[in-house]
Amino acid sequence: MKDFYELFEAGKKLGKGVSELIESLSDLEPSGKVFLDCSGSKMRSGVSNWLGVRIIDGVEKDSMAMPGKPAPLTKRSLMDLKGRINDDESGINLLRGLEVTLMTNWGPTKKVVLDEEGEPLLDSHGSYVTESLSEEEIESKRIEIEFTIRFNARLQGIINRPPNPVLLIHQYDLERLTDQSEIGPLQNTPPEGYADKGRVTPEGIDKKSLPSNFFLDLRTPHTAWISEIDFSCVNSSRAWKDFKELAKESMGVQYQEIYGFPPVYLKLDSRDPKNVILFKYESFDGPNDPGEGIITKKAFSEAFRRLKNSSKST
Repeated sequence: MKDFYELFEAGKKLGKGVSELIESLSDLEPSGKVFLDCSGSKMRSGVSNWLGVRIIDGVEKDSMAMPGKPAPLTKRSLMDLKGRINDDESGINLLRGLEVTLMTNWGPTKKVVLDEEGEPLLDSHGSYVTESLSEEEIESKRIEIEFTIRFNARLQGIINRPPNPVLLIHQYDLERLTDQSEIGPLQNTPPEGYADKGRVTPEGIDKKSLPSNFFLDLRTPHTAWISEIDFSCVNSSRAWKDFKELAKESMGVQYQEIYGFPPVYLKLDSRDPKNVILFKYESFDGPNDPGEGIITKKAFSEAFRRLKNSSKST
């Protein structure tokens, strides 16, 4: 694969054992990386046939496809890999349980067209009329969320077993570990994310490759919003009224920014606008779009009470 070298071959090239190579990578500044590449068998969507499980606070959650491009191991898995190699583990057992870090890189690409009175325009089918965002608008609305996947060595959508995933290092790190007096200046630039955030942002990670409840497990819009309230100044009824105002402003077509939460679209449920708010991570398709989640007045009040009590104990 262009710009990558198989880990064990890189060790031979440098005259180092793989365990020593991993230690040398860790000593670099910024730290070097080992990548797990599951692209040997991919689906049409671009994700791998190999499966993993999403990790939240150290706990296994949803099953999801491994990315179809090299993804960097977490620091803990890098040290775990070193120990496994010292214990002479090999094959799929060497890889099972290793964790990779991914960064989502998506956001809205279109917006709903409004009329002169600020109301959404509808087409002949009753759906909202949309237009594409400019590149500047797309960049400004981009959503970035980091998450971790643990490789579990299971397969999906395939009968014949494909080759095992492979461990790689990037040419950038290989050159940094090589005697510069022999090879001259670095010929390769670091992959995106090395210098600023110490991680690589993989391409091809999109919302379709994630479980449908990925965002819902992070938090809900109302709990993120309530957590920023000054409870000494606002009661539950007033907070619900203010949150409904956000939904009125959004109308399901203008995203709302809530601290600690991805941009989200809100709207009042036309069937029960006093007690129910709908939300979605893309603009609603039309007045009858049910969204991706609901927030009832009761759930909001319970969350308000719980978070208020929690704030008193801290």
